[in-house]
Amino acid sequence: MQIRSAFLVISLVLLTGCAATVKRNSADVAVMQIPQASSAKLVLNIGGSSAAVNANDWEGFKLEWKANFSEQARIAGVAFEMQDGTPRPTGEDGTLLYVCVNTIASCDRAHDTHWGS
Repeated sequence: MQIRSAFLVISLVLLTGCAATVKRNSADVAVMQIPQASSAKLVLNIGGSSAAVNANDWEGFKLEWKANFSEQARIAGVAFEMQDGTPRPTGEDGTLLYVCVNTIASCDRAHDTHWGS
């Protein structure tokens, strides 16, 4: 019983040691200047691996993202549009956000095969 308790205490100490507070000096951070025109409109394009886009819930997934981004853009007072197909400039001021959804299996197979066949 004492060994189990000691093991539990040591495990908890080791796990809590993983939490850290990172403090950065603001001089170490490069500030990126974004033109004001970039906030005129947000265009969201969602694509992904063939496994992702052929999944049964793909259209529902895209609709959920569209609804959430549309609502947040409305709150922020930014025009919003969903773009289908290959990401492409619209010719208007704004930001084009392309989200590429991958599956664990396709990401894993690109690097190694230890997850399965």
